Amino acid sequence: MVRQLLVKNFLYSQCEKCKSFYKEESNAKSCQDFCSKYSESSPQLIKNSVKLL
Repeated sequence: MVRQLLVKNFLYSQCEKCKSFYKEESNAKSCQDFCSKYSESSPQLIKNSVKLL
């Protein structure tokens, strides 16, 4: 369970990096598919996993 959360957090952080890296609108779309999978698991999940560690 903890490992799964950490993987999701990692992927979410990668999504955030992607979005900040591709600030132009045309490039941001390349992050959308990747990010859409992890956007729902964002800050709450990160808080929960920190508690578990």
